[in-house]
Amino acid sequence: MQLKIVLAQINVTVGAMPENGKKVIKAIDRARRNRADIILFPELTLCAYPPQDLIFEKNFLSECEETLDAVRRQTKDIVAIVGVIREARGKRFNALAVMQDGKIIDHVYKTHLPAYDVFDEFRYFHPG
Repeated sequence: MQLKIVLAQINVTVGAMPENGKKVIKAIDRARRNRADIILFPELTLCAYPPQDLIFEKNFLSECEETLDAVRRQTKDIVAIVGVIREARGKRFNALAVMQDGKIIDHVYKTHLPAYDVFDEFRYFHPG
């Protein structure tokens, strides 16, 4: 038995969660039609990277969650691994959501956060 994995490279826009979500769903549908078992998206796909201080906007995280919910419902017969922002235990994480058959199976948190040059992820996220 072969395992078919698709690495999705899509053009997302920072802060445009509904539009980014539609692109993710389109890529999932295409991967499913091509009989992929797993589709993997880049870091922070739904909000795009780097979101920087948009994270502190009032509705930003809830819009990310709503978009993730829309994507989750489209994961019938495929595993989708999508970069998201996850809020848990009162902390924010740069995470991957692992989804299959309309369910979130798990979240995996980024452990090594960069803090050099233009990257200051410790300002926004906790390490996993």
